[in-house]
Formats: sequence, structure tokens, C-alpha cells
Amino acid sequence: MIEREDIDSIALLRLAHGFVANSRRARQTLASQGVMAQKIEVLPNVIDLRDFDARSALPFSDSLASGRVIVTAVGSLHPCKRFDRFLEALSLARRSEPALAGVIAGADCGARATLVEQASALGLTPSDLIFLGECDRIPALLARSGLLALTSDYEGFPNVILEAMAARLPVITTPVGDASLVVQHEKTGYVAEGEDIQGMAAFMVRLARSPSMRMTLGEAGRKRVEEEYKYESLRDRLMAIFHIFAGQQRRTSLLELLECGFPARKIETLTGELLFERPAA
Repeated sequence: MIEREDIDSIALLRLAHGFVANSRRARQTLASQGVMAQKIEVLPNVIDLRDFDARSALPFSDSLASGRVIVTAVGSLHPCKRFDRFLEALSLARRSEPALAGVIAGADCGARATLVEQASALGLTPSDLIFLGECDRIPALLARSGLLALTSDYEGFPNVILEAMAARLPVITTPVGDASLVVQHEKTGYVAEGEDIQGMAAFMVRLARSPSMRMTLGEAGRKRVEEEYKYESLRDRLMAIFHIFAGQQRRTSLLELLECGFPARKIETLTGELLFERPAA
């Protein structure tokens, strides 16, 4: 039986002239719901670097291990984030490089107790690993870290990777969502398969032992964000997509309005048409 909500969703998909997705996964989701490929454009997330840099300079009250190389993981403590992999990789890496210490920042969504138990079983003491809980100063935390690790099974476009690269941190990530597109293997960080715990640990050790490598990869990551993901580029990229949609519909008058800088929201009001729909990540 088809619910009314399903009918409304199907109607919306048919009425829209175009869709803007913020990741390949979102694009695939739309396609699986019957949206034609040519009606979907991907517009990656961006970051306001001026605001990020200002928040990076804020005080950070939580004391991190002094003289240690901090590997930070950020995200809600949910099974799909696979922090169990992070703990295994950190424990394995510390056998070769005891200077490594870990931080997990994120609200508990039911997985904390299991992770704390696992950390204890792996021999990770409170001085080796901090469960920070929900944190409202992620930029400041990243500014005091040595690298970021993302070990998820599921992501769309992980914003924390942009934040880490903005903070000049090398990133170790699984090839989840668009992570492997944002992180350039061996240029801005490393991409390891989800079950390759030894590979993740080896990358942690390599980065912990080489401050120069952390700096080189981190600077490359910052440059990539400045060139490809800065907030200032959003307007031009969005307008370019509007032009594509308008051109596909051969809507000359709409193209003229867009070219004159007429606000898209007002065009929607005047025409009564939905220009784009952006699904949640």
C-alpha cells in the first residue's frame, strides 16, 4: 500500500526540474528513487575559512596529553561511525610508537559504554585515550591535534575532513562517501579500507614519527580547501548549476533573470516552480 507521503514525494521528484546533491551518495539515493541522472548535479560542501580560523584560536579548556602526537576522531558515538576500528588501530600503532594518544569527540548515541570497555581491554589508559564527549570547539581541538582519523562505515560528505584539512592536519580515512575524493592519498593524507586496521595503524605511526610529513600533507590539505572548498566559491558554482537546469528546460526568460543576478528565491516565487531540491547528507 502506498502512503500519502510516498505519493507526495513521487510528485515532488517529477515536478522538480533539477536537484542539487552535496555528495555522490546523495546523488545515488536520488537516482535510486527514479530521478533521471541528467537532472542531478553535485555541489560539494564548503567551509568558511575566516570563521574557522577564528574559532581555531579560541581557548580549549580540556587538557590534552602534553608532548604526545594526538590522533583525533570526531563524530557521534554510534555504531556506524566504527570507533571500534579507531581504538584497534590506535592500540596497534602505540605498540610501535608510544607517543601517540587518541581523542574521541562526540555525543554518546549508545555506543560509549562498549567503546570504553573495548579501550580498557586493549590496554588504552585514560592518559592514552580521552573520551571528550560532545564538543562545541572542534576547530580549537583540531588546532591542537596532530592528525585526524575517520573510520566510518557510512558518510555522505564528511565535513570534519574539510575542517581537519583547514586546520592543516593530515587525514587518515576509509573510502566512505566522498571522503576518498576529498582526501588525496599520499598528498593530503591516506585512504585505507575499512577493515585494514594494520594499514591505519601503519599510517598513524608514519605520521607520528615525521613532523615534516605531517606539515607537508597538512599544508597541501589547507591549499586544497582554499582552492576547491572555500565558502566564497559557493555562489558561482550554484549559479552555474542553475544555468545548467535552465538550459536543459530551454527557459530563455529564466536564463536572462539568472544572468542579471536576480535572486533564485524570488524567481521561484514569480514562476511558481521548484528550481532545485537539496537532500540531507
